[in-house]
Amino acid sequence: MYGLVINVSNVISPLCYSLIRVEPFNTCGFRCTYCYARWYRVSDEVIKPNYRSVIEFKVVAKKVYRRGLKPIPARLSTLSEPFQYVEELYKISLEVLNYALKYEYPLIINTKSTLIAKNPWFKFVRKLSDRGLVIVQFSFSTFMDNLAKVIEPIAPKPSERLKALSLLNDAGVPIVIRLSPFIPKVSLYGYEPTELIGKLRELGIKHVIVESIRLPKEELIELFRKFNVDVGSLRDYSLHTIEGKEPLYRPGHEVIYGDYLRLKELLSKNSIGFSTCKEGLFSLHTSSDCCGMYLLKTDYVKRVTLYEVYKELREMRELPIDRVEMLINELCSKQGYICARNMSSYPKRIKRRFKAHELRLIRVIKNSRLLTHASPEFEVHEGIIKVR
Repeated sequence: MYGLVINVSNVISPLCYSLIRVEPFNTCGFRCTYCYARWYRVSDEVIKPNYRSVIEFKVVAKKVYRRGLKPIPARLSTLSEPFQYVEELYKISLEVLNYALKYEYPLIINTKSTLIAKNPWFKFVRKLSDRGLVIVQFSFSTFMDNLAKVIEPIAPKPSERLKALSLLNDAGVPIVIRLSPFIPKVSLYGYEPTELIGKLRELGIKHVIVESIRLPKEELIELFRKFNVDVGSLRDYSLHTIEGKEPLYRPGHEVIYGDYLRLKELLSKNSIGFSTCKEGLFSLHTSSDCCGMYLLKTDYVKRVTLYEVYKELREMRELPIDRVEMLINELCSKQGYICARNMSSYPKRIKRRFKAHELRLIRVIKNSRLLTHASPEFEVHEGIIKVR
């Protein structure tokens, strides 16, 4: 089963804020054809509730609450749909919502299900929202029902998801759209960009996240051919191989950047936030974080990522590699970010893992190959880091 804190990696550690995650199920019944999570799961066979993950979350949320600490927002979930059809039977994600409400713990919900807009789940999400404790990210690979039928045939139709998120928005729940996975010429098919942004504005969307598709190379090429997409160059996702696993690849920046830039410009004109996920394209970001945490109306704390380093370097112009730790410590002491040095009161099961992520972040920054792979916004020359 999956731990409460996401594993350390050359991608997650430098780029992600939401390291705490609750995985209520061992696998996902939606069986989307592009699902990268198959790469991480042990089994895709029988859907089972993951009670251990929920209990771990309860224990940590309770300790953080009783110790009067600022919570680190948790994600529900990362590798499976928390409101898939079996949730109606097990109601395990409902338990997570209940614990978050009881211990005032902020949640980032990631879903493509419509169940969240039905009671009793809707009632709990609305209560969390009333206390500023939740944002809901709805995932779309396409907004066209006919295309979705091909690549995500078991998931609710995009049109049904739009109705569900509209109900949540009407109840005051902050809604984020995740174009995840973003598939060139597929995700935006059927809409002129201005038409799509107008629709999102009418639906009350506060933020849009894009995350490009990642799959084993042959699967990615085959998917592109199916939709007559020019493959272009492919990028290795992590620069790290795992025995028995095919490496994952993403479209090259030249394939996706134009669409991202156009979206960013149009969204900015309509006062909707924009960010990329695990892309490191920070110059396109228009918000203080990539997850939409800034939409939470409760007190919370987040970790330092490469995005904070990028923002500091835009002011500093350059950073000697031997001053990386000093910069991170300054961000923690002066700007209120959470680091290993100020986590002494947090539960051990998250404290140790966050320290490991921080060490990996530092390692990535100090390694020019890993740094420029995590984010093409940086360059390193003779021990000096600069923003391009």
